[in-house]
Amino acid sequence: MTLVSGFGGGLLLALSAFGLGALGAAIISRHAKRFGLLDNPNARSSHAKVTPKGGGLGILAVVLVFAPFLGVSAWIWIPASLVSVVSLFGDGIHLGQKLRLLIQFGCAAACLAGLWASLEATTGLRLWFLVPLCLLLAVYIVGTANYCNFMDGINGIAGLTGAVAFSGLALHAGWIKGWAMDGNALLALCVACACLGFLPLNFPKARVFMGDVGSILLGFLFAVLAIRQSATLLDFVCLNSLLTPFYADEWTTLIVRVRARQNLLLAHRRHIYQIMVNQMGLAHWKVSTLYGIVQIAIAAVTWSLRPAGLWAVVVWLVLVFVVFLVSDKLARRYE
Repeated sequence: MTLVSGFGGGLLLALSAFGLGALGAAIISRHAKRFGLLDNPNARSSHAKVTPKGGGLGILAVVLVFAPFLGVSAWIWIPASLVSVVSLFGDGIHLGQKLRLLIQFGCAAACLAGLWASLEATTGLRLWFLVPLCLLLAVYIVGTANYCNFMDGINGIAGLTGAVAFSGLALHAGWIKGWAMDGNALLALCVACACLGFLPLNFPKARVFMGDVGSILLGFLFAVLAIRQSATLLDFVCLNSLLTPFYADEWTTLIVRVRARQNLLLAHRRHIYQIMVNQMGLAHWKVSTLYGIVQIAIAAVTWSLRPAGLWAVVVWLVLVFVVFLVSDKLARRYE
């Protein structure tokens, strides 16, 4: 049950989330120096001037304000918000990777503890099988959170991807439930609108970056809501197709870096999107827009194949990954 009903209530909710997302970005844009939230370019950066970071604060504010109002379980929004707050401090001061991962896994475990009854009912698994599943899901949540962070390296890419992905979560829930959306779906809609509110200050030119506070939150919350909204494995695969470009770019880059025996915890600019900007000379907005279009196209085909069953969807996504592997080979000629 939520307090939102009717088109007018939904529109007011969306506009409020949009405004809060924009307000957070504007505040950080003006006062970043006071908070120590300035991004200084270095050899691994894709930008050339000092820019405020932490503009995703407005997205965090949307979660903190609207999640309780919409009746979202505290086991979902409190751990996700805690990860984001820790990341906000990480934007201002250096926090070690091990400490960050420890906190992220702790928060993922808290979310899964809250979802335990739902997972038990959905999967039908008993304790000895559900515990290993939850361990895998914890890795999935933390991995998705960090993937979104790693992919937030050029103007607009995280905001556009977030808007599309969370809109997809909301649409999925609405479609499955006859458009009587629950609090989780409405929260996803709010987050999508907050991303849209953030974008004018970040895209096509950046006056503020989203920062870890926003990108980590988007990945973490997306993964948790994808688990919560999945009644079947097919649902789970279809929902994760919404982030296919991010997953595929990260995995292909990971393969390259493992082969090169590089330290995977160190920052780099070997992602396909970074090569397109830094070596191929494409404008940030063009690359971000391309990723957004590809994201929508992949998700649309995935959902059109949904009635054919799980294997049809899996084969399609494997083909997509093969295309990314080929694209990766071509792009690295410029590296």
